[in-house]
Amino acid sequence: MLISAILSATKFKGTEFTITNLVMDNRLGARFENAAVASFRLSPQDYHRYHSPVSGAIKEFRSLPGDYYQVDPIALRSRVNILTNNARDYVVIDSPDFGEVLFVAIGATDVGTVQIHDKFQQPESKVDKGEELGLFQFGGSSIIVAFQHGRIKFDDDLRKSSKNCIQVSVEVGMGLGRAV
Repeated sequence: MLISAILSATKFKGTEFTITNLVMDNRLGARFENAAVASFRLSPQDYHRYHSPVSGAIKEFRSLPGDYYQVDPIALRSRVNILTNNARDYVVIDSPDFGEVLFVAIGATDVGTVQIHDKFQQPESKVDKGEELGLFQFGGSSIIVAFQHGRIKFDDDLRKSSKNCIQVSVEVGMGLGRAV
């Protein structure tokens, strides 16, 4: 699912969503105001390692404890804000092409851990596009990637599918769009 600009409170996954609430940090949230966001939902049978969407240097890392609510249509109708209540880890990557990129790994039902590898928990660590950032233990989960306003143009096929509420399977190495 793609959102071209997350406004102050955008309805997303059944509830009001802001980057500030997702990362629990007003300063970081302000840097991603009107961010372009790509959301990826993983099912238990999916590959549960995640890879950097861009090359760059890690600017910050944070691990936010939380619950592991499921992310399915029934759960999304509840009053629980899954994206901000579930356990999550995030890194901010400073990319020469895309500027700052926020990568958030969010746990869900049957996930034992959300873990960004130790070497990417240190500021100034270098990461290459496609390099494994971390993993979820078995279960369902989500990933959110936010690009600062005006820094990415999502591919037309992904925008069209998202507009029509069609889920698209993605694989490591597939493009999302291009830097602008």
